[in-house]
Amino acid sequence: DLAAARSAELAALATRLATLRAHLEPGPRAALDAFERELAAAVALLETGKREETRRSGAELVQHARALATELDAEDMRLVPVRSLPLLAALTPLEVGLAAGWLLVLSLPLLTRRLRPARALGVAALAGLLAGLAWSASVGAGRAFHSASFKDQLTRGEIEAERVLFAPIPYGFSEQHPEESLRPPTWLASSELDQRGAYLRGARVPRPDPVTGFVPETRPVDVRTGEPALNSPWRHVLGTDSTGRDLLARVLHGARASLAVGCLATVILMGIGLVVGSLAGYFGGKLDLVLSRLIEVVVSVPLFFLVLVAVAFLGPSMWNVIVVLGCVGWTGVARLARSECLRQRELEYVAAARALGFAWPRILFRHVLPNTLAPLLVAATFAVAGAILVESALSFLGYGVRVPIASWGALSSESRELAHWWLQLFPGLFLFATVLCVQCLGDALRAALDPRASLR
Repeated sequence: DLAAARSAELAALATRLATLRAHLEPGPRAALDAFERELAAAVALLETGKREETRRSGAELVQHARALATELDAEDMRLVPVRSLPLLAALTPLEVGLAAGWLLVLSLPLLTRRLRPARALGVAALAGLLAGLAWSASVGAGRAFHSASFKDQLTRGEIEAERVLFAPIPYGFSEQHPEESLRPPTWLASSELDQRGAYLRGARVPRPDPVTGFVPETRPVDVRTGEPALNSPWRHVLGTDSTGRDLLARVLHGARASLAVGCLATVILMGIGLVVGSLAGYFGGKLDLVLSRLIEVVVSVPLFFLVLVAVAFLGPSMWNVIVVLGCVGWTGVARLARSECLRQRELEYVAAARALGFAWPRILFRHVLPNTLAPLLVAATFAVAGAILVESALSFLGYGVRVPIASWGALSSESRELAHWWLQLFPGLFLFATVLCVQCLGDALRAALDPRASLR
């Protein structure tokens, strides 16, 4: 709607002004500050609903912007060189925190030698939170554009750089080369192009019309600064999608979305499952009966169907998928927590704690739950794998992560023709490898945290 469009324009303008301020000397920066104050006054006037005054203020703001642009385009204007790191600027604090926490989860078998599983898991969560906060304070909140134009500006000479370090894959996940749409992997002979951008082999070679003899025109490929050559095997290793975006860059970026959905949904479902299962197992009786029937009601509905219906009502987005998966996928964890608490509450240390007069929250959360975490951590890793698979299926159907954000399921649905096999094969292979690694991690955690396995 109009309010959303205005909000998007203001956010884009704020990013452009912040970038411009970083390159200006103190003198021109003062003129930019005056323009920002006038912009803030116009926005405040817009919120009051006074149309005529808002229109008049907007017209004056446009004239001021044009005068400021003319002033900043002067030949004697000097810019301050600034070191820029677009690759790092695109990372959000959430992604950095998840990466730090995940690295510590991978090292849980080592941490549990010195700490209890509950404390080791708390250390991993705290380290992820601190890493995200530190990244937000030092770098920012991932305000980089989805498709940066710095390569075009370097190619045209609009940016003068002393030294540029490009990423191993020199493409953004939304950077488009329309003239290379649906190009096969460039290590294949069928991907070879001439200087006009026409294919030299395969079914897509331009052929003259049998009646008129007209040969379809092709667009030359724009090889920008920092990119491999036109027919280099490394230009598009996994090919491109329907709009000419590099598939390898999008597959790697899709890992961020898929792992974020898997980890965050698992945190939600683990929290719900632990609370419901531990209360049912510790207290038993009527509470156990009611909570067990609740678990059975949720289990009786097919998980994927329930998630699909919920996301269809809430709308497709990554955060909706996370919330829905967390709110409907907790039943397996609840059953496991219930069975573990039923077993633990009959042990002698629980009877000793009751004899000492400890309250039930202390017994349950300080003594019983920490002793049930080992099998629950294994269940959490399997839940991560399941959430990744469900998210990929939802994105494949168009109900999950939406463009421009990349997701393995959405990438597989770009084209369903056999001629474009790379769009289904490579995202599927990444999905298979990730789920397999998460399952192996669960097996390793089970072996490392099982005291009976260590005795053998």
